[in-house]
Amino acid sequence: YNGYPVTSIGAYAFQNCDSLTSVTIPDSVTTIGRGAFSGCSAMASVTIPDSVTSIGFFAFEYCTSLTTVTIPSSVASIGDAAFFGSDSIVSFAVNSENTKYSSEDGVLFNKDKTTLVVYPASKSDLSYAIPNSVTSIDHYAFAYSKNLTGVTIHDSVTSIGEAAFRDSISLTNV
Repeated sequence: YNGYPVTSIGAYAFQNCDSLTSVTIPDSVTTIGRGAFSGCSAMASVTIPDSVTSIGFFAFEYCTSLTTVTIPSSVASIGDAAFFGSDSIVSFAVNSENTKYSSEDGVLFNKDKTTLVVYPASKSDLSYAIPNSVTSIDHYAFAYSKNLTGVTIHDSVTSIGEAAFRDSISLTNV
């Protein structure tokens, strides 16, 4: 900007920009701030470059047209509820070289799969068995799940975060 590299997208920088349909974040950006794209309901795609190390709380909250999210190898932290209310997401993909996060069958986990971070709200599966490696379910992990009617939680889970199943309208069996 004005000859200077942009290194972060500030808190709520593009909040409620409901005509924004896609975003390509420049390679100079390392931080996506709290609520940076919150409420960008028309945003169907976002390209997160390898320079980004941090995605803030509520960064992509209520991005209701976003369907897939690719997390690059550089991302070391994702804030709680970063994708809260983004109920069109069908899958998360994580670069295999990422040391903090992973994905399996479109579900976002920490690297060693002990924490289930986010289950995609529009994933078409009707049921889901949480892997035995999981000990913790993050805050809002299953929030706004549209199709999920049943979740199997194994004895390995010792912690379930706040509002983990909030507004999972089809969920009838846990």
